Amino acid sequence: MLRTLQETELQTAQDFRYAMMDECGMTCHLLPDWRERTAEIYADMYRRGEGMHVGWVEDGRVVGTAGAMIRTDFPFNTLKGGCYGWIMDVYVQPEWRGRGIARRVTQSALDWLRARDVAIIKLVASDQAMALGLYERMGFQRTNDMRFVPTAAPGCA
Repeated sequence: MLRTLQETELQTAQDFRYAMMDECGMTCHLLPDWRERTAEIYADMYRRGEGMHVGWVEDGRVVGTAGAMIRTDFPFNTLKGGCYGWIMDVYVQPEWRGRGIARRVTQSALDWLRARDVAIIKLVASDQAMALGLYERMGFQRTNDMRFVPTAAPGCA
């Protein structure tokens, strides 16, 4: 069952965010106080109505999540519309994968942004073929977005 997560369930969204980053080998990039920072950002965006998380619930527990936030940083705040959407924290616990949960929670986040007339919607996908295929089937396109990622970031082996 799909439902919107409440602000009191931010811990679940954070736990899933950590699991997602752990599977991608990215936890070494997290600051020591990442949980506090993330909780503050999430709570603030919830209060302003600029973000949300949905969860897929089975047997009374959340087994998959996706989040959405409306961003107004440069250069998008200089364009018509003045913002873009960001889909984040898409994660399904391993034992629940392959059942369409990721598609459902991602679609819910996408619908939430579209209902707010957000025209440009971004997400960062892992390089897993299954994830890339899902997002492409949903209408996302690979772009010319480039980023510099140091091979030996501080704190990473």
